[in-house]
Amino acid sequence: MSEQMFLIDSNSFITPYRQYYSFDFARSFWDQLEQNIDSGKIAILDIVLEEVLKGNDELKDWGAGLKPERFIDHREAQILSYYREIMQYLQTSPYYKETALAEWAKATVADPWLIAAAKVHNCTIVTFEVPNSNPNEKQPWKMAKIPNVADEFGVQTVNLFSMMRTLQFKL
Repeated sequence: MSEQMFLIDSNSFITPYRQYYSFDFARSFWDQLEQNIDSGKIAILDIVLEEVLKGNDELKDWGAGLKPERFIDHREAQILSYYREIMQYLQTSPYYKETALAEWAKATVADPWLIAAAKVHNCTIVTFEVPNSNPNEKQPWKMAKIPNVADEFGVQTVNLFSMMRTLQFKL
């Protein structure tokens, strides 16, 4: 049985940095995150890293210091193929409004790419997003959420704290 690998959504970098684990008092969180990236237990999608690097703060500096060989390129052929399937699913599913497809089609939105990359690389997505509830064709959702769409493609999602427990982070 292979070891579980995690693929992190940008909100699982940005939210801890801003709300829980700033570098000045929780440096061990960031050190353990980097150690798990270096060991291959955590992967980062290139377009998620781009979002982290947009800031002008310590998080950007930390992200810029990560080793580029640990990034997944969203332009991989298999990822592109699953990306198309995901977008087609949003287009044809009765549970989503056109706004959901339009939002995920934006070049700056990493969500469908995360799901496609996780599918190809057999990763669990780490996100703070919570699923939409009660699918209903008569009241389709305006926005797609990673956990709902990932589930349709057989991709597991967990929150950051679940990943930290699995990887035995100690703060």
